Amino acid sequence: LRGTWYPNETASLGVIVSRGDEATDLGAGVVALAEVRSFALVGRMQLGRGYGLTGALSHTRQGSFYTRTGASVGVQRDF
Repeated sequence: LRGTWYPNETASLGVIVSRGDEATDLGAGVVALAEVRSFALVGRMQLGRGYGLTGALSHTRQGSFYTRTGASVGVQRDF
């Protein structure tokens, strides 16, 4: 599920929520299904003609195997 808000023509802010099952190889031929849940806040802001600044904050949990939380920032070039 994803929703995006556009406060003006040069910016966006979005939310992504997902849930599902993923097969995980435990080794020695053992495969387990893990419930995966993810949540992210994403955004983009235009810096100038053809360039934008992107960013995201995210959190993912894959069953009891691992939890990952992170942030990213980038520059996007439109062409």
